[in-house]
This record gives sequence, C-alpha cells and structure tokens, in this order.
Amino acid sequence: MVGNSTLIRQLQEDLTSFSNEGSIKDAAIRLLNTLGYRSKKRRYFGSVDQFLKYFPRLTERQHSNFKSWTDVPFIVQITNEEIAQKLSKDQTTEFNSRLDKSFLFIVVETSDPSISRTKLAETTRLINRCFKMPVILLFYYDNKLTLSVAHREPSRRDENRQVLTKVTLIKDIDTKKPHRAHLEILGELSLDMMISSKVSNFDELYNKWEETLALEPLNKKFYKKLFSWFETATKECQFPDDGAGSGSAERHVIRLITRILFVWFLKQKGLVPENLFEEKYVKKTLINHCADSTDYYRAILQNLFFATLNTEIDKRGFGGSKPNGDYQYQYQNLIQDTAEFEKNLSKIPFVNGGLFDCLDQTDAKEAEDALIDVFNESDECMDKLSVPSRLFFDKSNGLFEILKHYKFTVEESTPLDREVALDPELLGLVFENLLAAYNSETRKSARNATGSFYTPRPVVEYMVQNALADALAKICANSSCHQSWLDRLRKLLDYSFEFNEGELFDAEEREKIAEAIANIKTLDPAVGSGAFPICILQTLTLALRRVDPDNKELKNVAMDKASYTSDSSSHGTRSKRREEISDYGRKLYLIQNAIFGADIQPIACQITKLRFFISLILEQDVDQDSDNSGIKPLPNLETHIVAADSLLCLSPEIDDFFKNKEIRKLREDRKQYFLAKTQDEKLKHMEEDRKLRNSLQDKLNREKEWKSKAEQEIEDQVSRLPNQEDQEAVKTHRNKDLKKEEQKWEKLFELAHMILDWDPYNQNGCSEWFDPKYMFGVSSGFDVVIGNPPYIQFQKDKGLANKYCNANFDTFKRSGDIYQIFIERGCKLLNDKNGVLAYITSNSWLKTNYGKPLRKWLIQQYQPIRLIEMGKDIFESAIVDTSILFVANRSEEFKICDAVDTDRSPEKLFPPAKSDWLTLRADGHSPWMIMSSEEQSIMDKMKSVGTPLKEWNDISIY
Repeated sequence: MVGNSTLIRQLQEDLTSFSNEGSIKDAAIRLLNTLGYRSKKRRYFGSVDQFLKYFPRLTERQHSNFKSWTDVPFIVQITNEEIAQKLSKDQTTEFNSRLDKSFLFIVVETSDPSISRTKLAETTRLINRCFKMPVILLFYYDNKLTLSVAHREPSRRDENRQVLTKVTLIKDIDTKKPHRAHLEILGELSLDMMISSKVSNFDELYNKWEETLALEPLNKKFYKKLFSWFETATKECQFPDDGAGSGSAERHVIRLITRILFVWFLKQKGLVPENLFEEKYVKKTLINHCADSTDYYRAILQNLFFATLNTEIDKRGFGGSKPNGDYQYQYQNLIQDTAEFEKNLSKIPFVNGGLFDCLDQTDAKEAEDALIDVFNESDECMDKLSVPSRLFFDKSNGLFEILKHYKFTVEESTPLDREVALDPELLGLVFENLLAAYNSETRKSARNATGSFYTPRPVVEYMVQNALADALAKICANSSCHQSWLDRLRKLLDYSFEFNEGELFDAEEREKIAEAIANIKTLDPAVGSGAFPICILQTLTLALRRVDPDNKELKNVAMDKASYTSDSSSHGTRSKRREEISDYGRKLYLIQNAIFGADIQPIACQITKLRFFISLILEQDVDQDSDNSGIKPLPNLETHIVAADSLLCLSPEIDDFFKNKEIRKLREDRKQYFLAKTQDEKLKHMEEDRKLRNSLQDKLNREKEWKSKAEQEIEDQVSRLPNQEDQEAVKTHRNKDLKKEEQKWEKLFELAHMILDWDPYNQNGCSEWFDPKYMFGVSSGFDVVIGNPPYIQFQKDKGLANKYCNANFDTFKRSGDIYQIFIERGCKLLNDKNGVLAYITSNSWLKTNYGKPLRKWLIQQYQPIRLIEMGKDIFESAIVDTSILFVANRSEEFKICDAVDTDRSPEKLFPPAKSDWLTLRADGHSPWMIMSSEEQSIMDKMKSVGTPLKEWNDISIY
C-alpha cells in the first residue's frame, strides 16, 4: 500500500478536510470511507453528556477522562454485512464472527491541544471496557488527529473472553500537513489491504490491525536502512584514529549517528530548526556546496554540535579563539552570511551533558593524538577529515532522507501505551547491533564479535520489576510479612496495575517505600545500549509518582543528601532543588543517586548516557521566550556510567589508600561535576580532578623514600651493636622484614598509580579495573545488580581466558563462558543485606560439566530464588538457549528455588503463568533440573535402583 500513490493522495485530502471549516463528522466519514470502512449503521449524538448516559456506572475518576471532550460527532459500526461486500470472488461470501462480532469507530473532538499519550490511552482502554466489541477511537484537537487502538488477547482463565492489554496510537497526525509516515501507516490499515491478507473473521481482521501497528517491524525496517547507511559511511568517510584500538572508523560513525539522532529528537520538540537538514538551506548558507565536499559537516554540523549545543547562548559567536575552539564558531570562510547563520542557531538551547563535547585534545603529547573530532580549520587538519555531504542528502540512501521517512516521538513506550513512531527505545535496537559491527566477518548478525544481544523489552521489564520488588521488599519488610510486601510491590511497579492511593499501602508504608527508593543503589555491569538502566529509571519514577505524588518524601531525602546539590553548603541551591523535584527532578535524582553502569566499550557508555539525556529532555516543557528555551542543561554522567572492565576488581590492600583526604576531595569534586551546568564549571572541576590526582602521584613518589630511611635506620641500629655476630644476625633479620615491606609497598604503589591514571573524563579511555567505592562512592554494595552480560566462550578466545584465569574467580573454567564469572562478580557486588542479582544468560551452565563450579558456588554461597528457562526464541538469530536467573544473599539455610521452563508450556507465555511454575532441583554437582514433585519422586527412584550410563561397561559416551 506504501506504493499506492492514489490512496496516499486521497488520504492527504481527507485529512486536510478536518482543518477546513466544516463538519468534523463529515471529515471523519470521508476518511473512513476512503479506508474502506463504510457502513450505514451510524449513531449521532447531540452532546458528550448524551454519549455518557450510556455509561451510568462510571466513577468520578473515570469521568475526569471526558472533561476536555467537546463533541462526539458519531459512532459507526462495521459488521460482517459490510465486510462481505469487500471480499474477493475467491473468498467465502460470509465474514465469520467468532469472538468479535463487529468493529466500532468513535470520533471524538476535544479542547485539550496538548492531550498526553497517557490520557488518550486511559480513555481508549476505558471506552473499550464499556463495549463488547473492539472500539477504535479517532481524537481530533488543534488540527491534529490521533487514532487509538486497544489491544486484546484471549483470557488465560477463559478462552471465550478477551482482556485488554496495551494501547497503540498513531498520534498527532497533522491534518494540515500530514507526515508521509502517517499517510503510509493509515494506508496499510485500509480494508483492501486487510482483505488481501485473506482475513476471514473479525478476530483475524483485528489481529491484522495489531500486526500492522506493531513497532517491532517498524524498528527493524528502520535499522536495516540505517545499517546500510552505516556500512556506506564507514567506507566513504575518513577520520583520524581515535586511539581506542581497532574499529576506529566504525566508532566515529556510531558517534556521529548518536549525535544526529539526539538532535533529531530535539528537532521533534521544536528545539532545533528543520532547515539545518534541508539541502535548499545548505546551498544558500555555504559558499560552495557539492556532493563530495565536507563543508556541510564542518561548517554546519560541527558548529551545531560543539559551538552551539555545547556552548552557552551568550558565549557563542565567530571571532577570537580559545582552546579547542570552545564557545567559538569555526569555518567562517565556508559560510556566505555568518550573521544570518548565527541568527538561525540563536534559539537552540545549550544542553550540556558531554554528548557534544569536542574530543580533540590540546594537551596531547603528539599532534596526531590531539585530533579525534577535528573541529579545527587549520590547513593541516583539513586533510584528516572527509565526510561527504551526499551521505546526508542523497535521495536514495542519505541519512536525512532515511530519518525524514519515519515519524519520531520523544515519548518512551510503556507496557500500557505506545505510539506508532520511532521512540527512544529504538536506540537500543540500533546501537546494540552497531556496537558489534566492528568485525566485518560478523556483520551479518552484527552481534557475535562482542557477545552482545539486544534484550527484548518485555524481558527487561519483567527482570527490572521483579528484581526491584525483591530488593525493596527486603528493605521495607520484616521477616513475618515479606511475601505480603513482595506481592504488593510487584503491583506497585507494574504499569498495567491500576494503582489507587491507599489501596495497597497505608501512609506509613508509602513513606517507607519512598525512602527506600530514594536510597536504593542499582548497577548494570555490562550496560550495552542502556536497556536495563533506562527501565529502572522509568519503573522507579512510576513508583515514586504513585507512593509520593507530592514529592514530600523525596524532597526530604534529597535535602539530606549533599550529593544532590552542586553546592552542598548553599541553602539557596538546596531550596531550588526542592522546587525542581517533578518527574524531571525524580529522574535527575535517581540518575545521580540510584542508577550506575559500566561497560568495557566506551561507545556503549556514550549510548547509555544518550538515552538518559533523551529521557530527561522529554520531561521538560519548551518555552521559546524563556532563558535557554526553558531547557535545563543536562547533567554530566561521566562518573556514573563508566568505561571499565567490570570483571576485574582492585586488591583489598588498597582500602587504606582510599582513606586519604585527597581521595575524599576527589570524590566530592566528581559529585559536584555531575550538576556543573557551564563549560567553565566543568573545566574547573576537571582541572581540580587533575590537580588532586597529580598531587597524590607526587605524594606517592615522596613516600617511596621510606626505603632509604629504613635502610639507614638498620645501619644505625647495627652500628650500635659491639658484637659482629650480633650485627650480622640483626641485619639479616631486619632485611627480611624490609623485603616483605618493600613487596607490600610496591604492590600498593602499583595499585595506587593505576587508580590515579584513570581519567573519568576521557571519553575514549577504558579502565582495566572496576571499583564502585572509588568510582561511584558506593561502599556498601548494590541492592540490585542486573543485566545481560556478554556470551563469549573462553575456548574461542584464549586471550580472554588468560586474562581472567588468575583473577581469583572460584567459578572460572577454561571450557566455560565469560557470563559465568559475570554471575560470580555480580553476586560479590551485592549489598550484604538486601542484594538481588538478575541476569539473562545462556542456560548451558545449568547442565554442563563446566557449569559445575558455578552451580556449586551458588548453592554454597548464595540463594537462587527464581529461574526461567527461555529457549532460543527470546533473541532473534541467537543459537543459544537462554535463562533468567534471580539470586539473593543468603540469610539462612538454602531454600527451594521457584523455576519454570517455558518450553514445557504449550502457550509459551512470557511472563509465565502462575500455574506453570515448579521447583528447581538445585544440586551443585548434578545438573539443575526443573521438575514437578511427581517427576522429582520418579527421578529419585530411578537413581536409587538404576546404574548411570557412564558406569556401563559395554557402551562409550562422548
């Protein structure tokens, strides 16, 4: 249908008829007729009140959903009689009914020009509950149209009933100038398209609607086009080596895509002018513009990135110079009218956050090392960078042409509502795959090189909700009511649960939950594209909104945390912070205090930070008449999402070093850096960081003089002894002690220098170690450690095996996989009292010989509390069976672990139904098996009377 230009033109005319002076009813009928949904079964209403008379049992809260409604022009019903007329000759002339007997289309006019997606979804779900058949709503407001569909699925309890799940919306269709993506998706919903798919009943027709509105095919289609562009760009662009090893060109292009996509979301909020991405504007702005030139990338995109988005508005402009070109526009000689160029950029807000930091280094020892972004107009730099403008404007495969083909939304999808558009979640799909594309041999799957997989959203949500519920229950409950807390917290953290204040928790309990959330600590040690940290942010924000709607408790805790202010001594700053705590404030607080992450790939950390930035931007209202367009500058996440090898920890011997007062100053400086809002502030903290580390280095070097002093003391002591034999004995004894002390100090010096060499502000660097106490100031461990660690077999990577074989892992096996030691490391990072680990990994360790050390270690040291065997279907193109494991710290003897094998369920539901859960036969030596009590009894009998196959003499088993 995308290619049906006649239908697209007709739909465009139909939509514009909404904006023309006339009847909304006539415009809606015209649109539905074009889509093929014609019917004489219509009902007209004189007012909203007359419509609501049909729903006398609505509560006061439910009635509030209709306050902004101004008219309900009509309802039209589509039955099998209307559909039968459209059926082709080779189909049956009867359109069967089955569960759904018909469709209803309801047209609504509302006075709210900025009605939220959440409100639209709530209303759609409410209306659908009042009817026995599916209801599709068309909301009209402020020259925009939203089509809203509630998804239905068979009830697990009664197959003859349906239950409502999420709501999908085609939101904010501009009736004056419809986006072509909206026109195409409407065209695909036409009845002709549906019937061409051989649907034969209303259930199938509605399922086809859901299939057409699904986001997954849309995201995959987008990624396919973007990946094709990515491959072209890495071949045609030229960048200097970024110094981070192989894959430099790929990293440069990924960094470019990251910046462009963030700008695209800003453009969607009206914060960046659209003409910057129009070739018509470019031709007027640049002195020379051609397909092979880099002038567009240099003069427009680099000035947008580094001298606009990363520079305060009052410090922008041409002329003068500062290190790295800070605050100054470059390439004046490439632009026709610089005054007009500056004017076009003048309303773009300063966003901060580090995403648009220029990575060129003025203090590099070698000139070559200084250039990464090459934001420099000197002649010697011009040859080091080539980014042809055709990569952006080519009509068939230009990046901007690809992006313009799709509708973007800055709102993140939730389990309850989603928009048919590309939202920030798609970044996970895009970047998780691009990150693994460094190796040309694995580009087809784009995963195997780093063992990365994109974890599907339903799995992420399930793991996050249950891990947080487990941890919060441990914090809030006493031993006698733990299960009650756990059950209620799961509902609190579930988007689909209709939460009413006071229904689940009393006031004292809500206060306790808010305080627990305000103090919780979570970690993803392999963040990838940030799926788990972002889901934690959304889930905890939802919980705080429910239990602390006025932010009373969060304000109180925030006031007590000096780390939440950029100036802990300033009462005025603290008071301002209190006022800022809204959903934006909740998220900012949680990002600073509750959510931490690490990844061995620096570019992965950049992508995770990008997703946090978008999440914060979407919570802010644009006001072009206010300072910085009403946008609060983003926080700096360099010390919260770190590039590090999270498997390697520091020796405990370094603990005394952390007590140094300079270390405390270093931590405080990094806390204050988080909220630094200007380049000057950031540079001041970075310089203070460098000075403190240099001071500590000098102090360590001075302390090395202890040896010569100790040797002199020995000589003095020996010289005072009259007997030569006594002198030799004392000298030998003291020198042995000196040797031990020397070895201890040498190790301490080595560790200390390694720590001080780590520069958190180097966006291309990666620490060879990970220490949350030093990096994050988290000394008591994490309440939740969660993620999808990489899957890399040590047998296939001998270098990796050699790296970790002597790293003091109890569960390491050369025949095993890296995710096994990720499980051990994750458990050791838990808070001793409340910690919960949740990982999704391969399930091979449950039954193989190389998994025996991990099975045994878990049983002896920790408490596995939940296990789900998922099979192969969870990851597209994956060849391994996966499992989800939840582990808690053990407070007493090992308890039974709940477990489920989704392959055993005929429906393969996720999350699994309560009736599918069994128990785990957890034995450290034998394979872990999920069995019912009857199966366990049979297995016990077989073992008691039978002989294992491996003990048979006449057969051989590989």
